[in-house]
Amino acid sequence: MKSVGIVAEYNPYHRGHKYHLERTMEITGADCAVTVMSGNFTQRGEISPWDKWQRSESAVVAGINLVLELPVVYAVNRGEMFARGAVDILAGMGVDYISFGSESGNINELINFTEEIKENNDKITEIQKEYMSEGYSFAAGMAKAVEEVEGAEKAAILKGPNNILALEYIKRIKYWEEKGVHITPITVKRFGSGYFEINDESGYAGASQIRDAIAGGDKDAVAYFLPEEVRGLLESAVFLGAAESKVLDIIRLDALRESAEELRQIYCMGEGLENKIKKEAMGALSLQQLIEKMTSKRYTSSAMRRLSCYMIMNLKGSELPTGVYGRVLAADSVGRDFVRQVKSRDDGIQIITNINKEIPADDEIARTLAIDIKASDIYNFIVGKDCYKYSDYVKKPFIL
Repeated sequence: MKSVGIVAEYNPYHRGHKYHLERTMEITGADCAVTVMSGNFTQRGEISPWDKWQRSESAVVAGINLVLELPVVYAVNRGEMFARGAVDILAGMGVDYISFGSESGNINELINFTEEIKENNDKITEIQKEYMSEGYSFAAGMAKAVEEVEGAEKAAILKGPNNILALEYIKRIKYWEEKGVHITPITVKRFGSGYFEINDESGYAGASQIRDAIAGGDKDAVAYFLPEEVRGLLESAVFLGAAESKVLDIIRLDALRESAEELRQIYCMGEGLENKIKKEAMGALSLQQLIEKMTSKRYTSSAMRRLSCYMIMNLKGSELPTGVYGRVLAADSVGRDFVRQVKSRDDGIQIITNINKEIPADDEIARTLAIDIKASDIYNFIVGKDCYKYSDYVKKPFIL
């Protein structure tokens, strides 16, 4: 069975995603499309208005054959870790291709640029550290370093958020290639609008605009920008204002209860941030306002959003567990056949469809899965879902 992997958040699944799937299947001729999808919290540290079960079901209804969850330790993390987790899962599933969207749309350009960055990695890293010592963020320091070494024209690739992730996917694919696992990367040029844009004439819009429209009760936007087959699944969304108020309350409680030294143990708590949180959390009128107060040249708003997730999940330590497994969220008959194919291999990744029965023997996988389960419980609490009914121990994968 020829297979292609897609990394996505589907927050929500919209017409641009359907276009990407159709072009991917056309280019590869694959029999099975496997998506590795973020769970209830996104890479930017945002709360999804639709839980992972709704979003994975919508993906399968719209044509994806199998949806696997990207563990929280990867999903809510910087681009390098996000890509590492997703590609490692797809490599373990034995996919033949990995397809991703990009502003470039030119896979050779992206591959060549990735190789150039690798060749000049030592020099770029040295310059990046200099910029970071001046207060630039990791990403901003990297962009400025690449511009110095590669030139402004080539570095312009890094201005596209999807291009940046594409480079990370390719880098990790190359890692597996060196270990004898061959995966062919392909890219589909983003069609219509970009993430922060909207294009009424084409019928395509960025996910953030669609979320805003749905949150505002704009039924026309649902009908216009979502594929017909998923509209009924996604037309209602969680009101995030109430959820974010709960997140802010949890952070305030931690700021009051924990010492600065204890807060400093939170994963990715940058130097001095523990004191700033203790100072700003009490006076912030909203989570968004707190994020804005915490954001600086060195710390991006996305990094601060992710930090808020780490705080409410109480994730501590300089490193998190990095177990890799295939946690099934949804599948159709083709996807189920593919799962059986992977299970029949001696070198296949561990597949988990029922966490009550398939208890991981590997400690790293068990620890990573435990964080996923905790993240779901916390999500259900902050968005007001029944914490038993929607527990990972109770919910079952959607089967079409």
